Amino acid sequence: MRKQTHAFLPIFLFVVVLYSQALLAHSNSNTQITGAYPFGPGTEIEHDASRDVFFVTSGGAVLVMDFSQSGSPVVVNQNIVMSNRVGAIEFDATNNLLYVAAHELYVWDVSNINNPVQVSLLTHESAGSPGFSLQTLTLQGSMLFGSDDLDLHAIDISDPSNPVLKDTYTQFHLQGTGDRASFNGVASKGNFIFTTGSEIDMRIFEYSAASGISFIHSTGWSVNTSRTPVVHGNLLYYYSSSFGSGLAVMDVTSRDTFSTFSTPVYPEYSVVYAIAGNTAFVGSNLSGVSTAELNLIDITDPLNFSIPLSSVAYPSLIESIAASNNQFVTMTRYDDLQVSNYSNPSALVQESTYVLDGVTTRISLNGSLALLSQPYAGVHLVDISDPMLPMRKATIPKIEYAMNGVAQANIAYILDKRLLRLFDITDSSAPALLGQHTLTPPIAGETGLAQGLAVSGNIVVASVLTDVEIIDISQPAKPILLSRHVTRQWVRNIRIYGNHVYLSTGEGLEIVDISNPATPNEVGFFAVRFNNDTIKQGNYAYAISALDGFYILDVTNPANITQVGFNDVINSISALAVNGNYAMVANTYNGARLFDISDPTKPIRVGLFVDKNINGLVPLGNNFLAAGRYVAMKTIRNLLDDGMGSNSTPEPTPEPTPEPTPSTTENVHVSDLDGSSEMKKRSRWRAKVYITVRDHNGDLVENALVEGNWSGGASGSDDCVSDSNGRCRVRSDRVSASHPTITFTVTRIAHNRLDYDATLNSDPDDDSNGTSITVSKP
Repeated sequence: MRKQTHAFLPIFLFVVVLYSQALLAHSNSNTQITGAYPFGPGTEIEHDASRDVFFVTSGGAVLVMDFSQSGSPVVVNQNIVMSNRVGAIEFDATNNLLYVAAHELYVWDVSNINNPVQVSLLTHESAGSPGFSLQTLTLQGSMLFGSDDLDLHAIDISDPSNPVLKDTYTQFHLQGTGDRASFNGVASKGNFIFTTGSEIDMRIFEYSAASGISFIHSTGWSVNTSRTPVVHGNLLYYYSSSFGSGLAVMDVTSRDTFSTFSTPVYPEYSVVYAIAGNTAFVGSNLSGVSTAELNLIDITDPLNFSIPLSSVAYPSLIESIAASNNQFVTMTRYDDLQVSNYSNPSALVQESTYVLDGVTTRISLNGSLALLSQPYAGVHLVDISDPMLPMRKATIPKIEYAMNGVAQANIAYILDKRLLRLFDITDSSAPALLGQHTLTPPIAGETGLAQGLAVSGNIVVASVLTDVEIIDISQPAKPILLSRHVTRQWVRNIRIYGNHVYLSTGEGLEIVDISNPATPNEVGFFAVRFNNDTIKQGNYAYAISALDGFYILDVTNPANITQVGFNDVINSISALAVNGNYAMVANTYNGARLFDISDPTKPIRVGLFVDKNINGLVPLGNNFLAAGRYVAMKTIRNLLDDGMGSNSTPEPTPEPTPEPTPSTTENVHVSDLDGSSEMKKRSRWRAKVYITVRDHNGDLVENALVEGNWSGGASGSDDCVSDSNGRCRVRSDRVSASHPTITFTVTRIAHNRLDYDATLNSDPDDDSNGTSITVSKP
């Protein structure tokens, strides 16, 4: 368990408002976010001095927080939600705009902090640059400069509703360096851009409308830090690991002064995180250490730092600091926000701690209560009686590493490393420990955490690697081990259906009979490579593979399991939920797919929700709850069904989605296919295809699900959803340079009101027939 040196707030104070049009804008083909609980790891803080509120990054969200009563931090708003983890934010106080780097660039109007509105979104497609991605930001007048791994971008935001990518500069332009180091920090003054990064020195660039980004100068010093340099007045403060390692200062008044540097002067491994007046907040940034020290120093004379005014120790590395008036807020590596008062700099007073949540690995429902399991951050109980307004009730205390959690009959069963712990959650705001049981693999010295967990009546089935334990919990205070079962491969997920346990393992689905829990007996097996989860509904089992796709199996006779349906939807499938005639599968990298399974022999993709790193799915009424890495929990509405549904799980009976039929009136078709290619490492390359979709009137179509297949050097299916410009992109796997071409063929376009008419597909560039395009190796 990570150390807590200050009191944990027993109940988090949230002011949660109704999700506005900004949140509802996150819609995809036949799916839509209707509510979210967006907390997760964060790294950045910005201060709005006029309203004395802070913008705090938290997973895929930016929280608006009020620290005016520093002993009781309050979340004013949690509706600024993105699809990816937020890497950086920049606040424009003049125009009350918040710029958010989450791979894409989001622009939010925060004039009303209780109702922020998304103004625009600059994506890879709308930027016109396949390499466009953002992890850092710096604002300078009407320009934003941001970086990703190897690229530095210049974005014109003179019209915030229509940001325009003006230029991109790649590290490979620096001929002869031989490095592949990344940009990790970026700052700016006037037209000058200052970058730091991993394994590289300080590099200085200049931007002009005429020539774009130009490289000017390199310090020749090794910077080797991910921290962003800080510009204060005419000076730039940054970390250098050369000449004694420490804080370096550069005069950035003009190009003529860039060659004048101070030697690192303040203590080893130090980084300036923030400056307020003549006080600099300097912390250690040494990789591999578990603690950090923050020093407040007087920089009246920037080349002659005084002895620290004060120092404070933190239990983990500092990520970022924001300062205002007599307060400063520190975010540490494990996501604690700590508020301190420095009205007397020699006697700091740490007033409160606010803990942001970690990555959600599993989600479970108990009526209108959701359990979110988050390693390092515990298990959170969230009231979802109104799915649009999730509210945290409590965090179960003293959980060291929450791998999995299941709720049943007002008891929460939680896997904490190798400990099964039982909590009474009758009062969800005050969970109480009932009992616990230690899982002990039969092989001495075997390592691994407990992962699989299922509960049925008085039986718990839990696993560590290949070892499955069957436990009697009829007396919750004294769980009793009844028997063990060893599987072919390590267990990824467990489900219980009557007297049968469905074990999803690395080799496939194992069905085990536990009618006599003391003597479990395998009665069925079906090979599904890296089977992440299997759900039974009626006579069918729905299984997902991390490698292959989505399987539908007839399990009427467990001894003779047969495959009746399959879709090679995507690889790396991480989560599955089945809800009546619909199934949703989630991909680790690029979202969830909605299937109509009314005919189990022919699962049809009818929707797509583009969101990253979904780890868990459960049905909620006619819809789904998704748990993820960047947004802890969100409600995904199935737009093919009316209404939000109830908290029970009815058997919806929608009409099966028919095969599209050509229409001469209202239709959708491909109006352009464009291809590009790029070389990757080890003589491999990949193709990208950009697809434009229009309707019968020639208007661009948004939220159209485009499906197709790769052939030639690449193989497999792919899909994407068109944006507001009617465009989307698919990308092939990397292939050997021995394949000179790759072909992508559009097979289907799904839209909630338009039919696909392939006979109208066209391409004004004549580089394709509108249905297939062949891309050549670069």
